[in-house]
Amino acid sequence: MSEPRGDGLYLKLVQSILAAGIGAAIGYGYARINLPAEVQTRAAHLIGVYASAGAVIGVVGLRFGLLVRAMIRDYLRRDR
Repeated sequence: MSEPRGDGLYLKLVQSILAAGIGAAIGYGYARINLPAEVQTRAAHLIGVYASAGAVIGVVGLRFGLLVRAMIRDYLRRDR
């Protein structure tokens, strides 16, 4: 059985799942702390919306950060 390498689709998938999980947890926690109790009971789906938004922001933030890192590395490695 071969070990998964540190590149390719496997790495991108694991990074995205981890970022989505962390973002969802932060969004859920934010909604539970900041929304009033009556809003939480009447519109329980709103907490899920905050969690989903956190997951999306987490994945987009991860991808944007990796893109910026690659651009900076490419710029600094270029011979002039």
